[in-house]
Amino acid sequence: MIFIPKDESPNGRNLLVLSNEISGTLSTFQIDLDRTNNGELTLETFDNTPFIPIVDYQGQTIFEGGISGLYYIPGTDKEFYAVGDRGPNAAATNHPNATGTTLLFPEPDYAPKVTRFKAESGSWNIQSVEPLLRPGGATASGLPLPAGAGSTGEIAWADTIPTVLTPDIWGIDSEGIVEDNEGNFWFCDEYGASIWKVNKTTLEVLKRYTPFPTEAEDVALPAAIGKRRPNRGFEGVAYTPNGKIYAIIQSPADNPTVAVGNTGRLVRMVEIDPQTDEVRQFVYEMNPETGQIRTRDWKVGDLVAVNNNEFLLVEHAERNGWNVKNIYKIDISGATAMTTEDFGGQTLEQVGNASGLAAFGVNVVQKELVFDLLEAGWDLSHDKPEGLAIINDSTIAVVNDNDFGIDSPAGDGSVTFTGKTTRLYIFGLSNPLGYEFPLCSYTIPVSTQETCEGQAIVLDAGPGYAAYLWSDGSTSQTLETTDAGIYSVIVTNEAGCKASDETELIVWPLPTVNLGNDTLISTLETLVLDAGAGFDTYLWSDGSDGQTLEVLETGAYSVTVTDANGCIGTDEVIVTVINSVKDLAVGGQLNLFPNPSSGLVNLTFKEFIPGNYTLVLMDITGRPLLNREINIQSEMETQPVDLSSFPKGSYVLRIGSGQGTWIKKLILD
Repeated sequence: MIFIPKDESPNGRNLLVLSNEISGTLSTFQIDLDRTNNGELTLETFDNTPFIPIVDYQGQTIFEGGISGLYYIPGTDKEFYAVGDRGPNAAATNHPNATGTTLLFPEPDYAPKVTRFKAESGSWNIQSVEPLLRPGGATASGLPLPAGAGSTGEIAWADTIPTVLTPDIWGIDSEGIVEDNEGNFWFCDEYGASIWKVNKTTLEVLKRYTPFPTEAEDVALPAAIGKRRPNRGFEGVAYTPNGKIYAIIQSPADNPTVAVGNTGRLVRMVEIDPQTDEVRQFVYEMNPETGQIRTRDWKVGDLVAVNNNEFLLVEHAERNGWNVKNIYKIDISGATAMTTEDFGGQTLEQVGNASGLAAFGVNVVQKELVFDLLEAGWDLSHDKPEGLAIINDSTIAVVNDNDFGIDSPAGDGSVTFTGKTTRLYIFGLSNPLGYEFPLCSYTIPVSTQETCEGQAIVLDAGPGYAAYLWSDGSTSQTLETTDAGIYSVIVTNEAGCKASDETELIVWPLPTVNLGNDTLISTLETLVLDAGAGFDTYLWSDGSDGQTLEVLETGAYSVTVTDANGCIGTDEVIVTVINSVKDLAVGGQLNLFPNPSSGLVNLTFKEFIPGNYTLVLMDITGRPLLNREINIQSEMETQPVDLSSFPKGSYVLRIGSGQGTWIKKLILD
């Protein structure tokens, strides 16, 4: 008796070989394990009972199904988005009227659908089913692409008469779904090997990455991707925390020939930076031939990001009863991004395998087995695992594609209803994946801030982020400004995930208060200063807090007011009280400059009566500091006065004679 472990056995399964001494024969037994029985894995299953009809065909109803991509909705209790593929179709190449590779589409107007559902009580609670839309809002379709725009060479029929269908530039065979941090969906397409960026709310395509750019929404991918084997284009799409999109081709491309695609093991994995549309390519190596499973039989089923460098991937194959369905963890951190399509005169696909590629200095993506689906309760009747999602660090979900429950074994357009169902498998893992949640959100600590004119305010994005980028280009946690407006900031966490928010800064004008010009009054008068109505608070220089102030003495009087916005305004006036009314009557004009002055003041007398005048410099309390005689000899005269010996501050300059008095406020700075 010999035990052959699956990694050494010819069919990839555990085998037990027994010899019979009497008969001289050998018997081989396949040992199927179920790792959910020993607690290594846990399993929950949820079956979808189709109930939404698509079309009645050959006396039976074809229902929605064909799930080919899966995305877990973060923060929910087992809620998912799933995307179906191009719709129900049947091989018709063997029909007498066929002239090439032909498919019959029982519902030609079908558009691939996005289904939202909740897995509960062993079944799917369908919440919504919505079609993908082309630019402009009309529905997309599942029909093949035109020549020159990604055609697979397939001819589409509506019936076997045949009614030939026109290829559609916005046809899509959707095979994967993921959401980015900006609230967009991304789908990958098996037809043209394209990647669609789609508005999550409307499901209208915003941008398409394709090796066959023809439309305004198209962005070019490397031309070699267009060499994909027909209907073996992109099969999985993933979004990483640092904002990159990854997609992987289902099988090696026919580059340059079909024979190369059938025998090679190297598959292209594309990285897209949505911010710049920059594209890089990595290389993944498929499994080798395994018993009856040929190299060409291996397929990628789906792809989902674990973190910025690691991904989970489904790789499976089935032929002649040999069946392998594995979940791998792959790592691009040590892989080499391709910089050329020429490998010693060969294409990537002609190089064939990882060891050959290493000779050119290119390392492939590393892979390690996470678990074998066939050892985890996978029902073989569910055939193709084509949807993969991560729920948390130790829980993943896998779903099968039921091909809408139809097949065409004869390949002549006749349809057989298979009864194949769709099942969601949720697996609990023993070991954590190292999962980093790819989406992040951010709310600025204060959404609206206020300040007063001329008063700087510090906007704070909050601590704990690896990087900051404000709308003015600054990169600090804080931004100091005095200008009103909307300020946005992008924060980046340690995983590279970016999120943004904005705050509005309102700048209130300063309140205006006007006490009037500097004033002369006599001892016979009373002056009431009024700061104006409507302010929240008042504070006069004498400490009083009313709207008005009665003035009886010479001095400088100021008031500070505060309005409803907390903004402060102030004004000051000098009031001089003189002894008689006649002192107010002064003839001529006198200018004082500069004012403010650093010390040297020029007095210009115009139309003054010649004679002697007295110049008195007083502080704001009216205390005399300087007394000097000035002789005016003409009606137009300028005389300098040096006050540089006095400290900085506010003063009152008084010039008078027996005919009157002139008073002016002077500031020394």
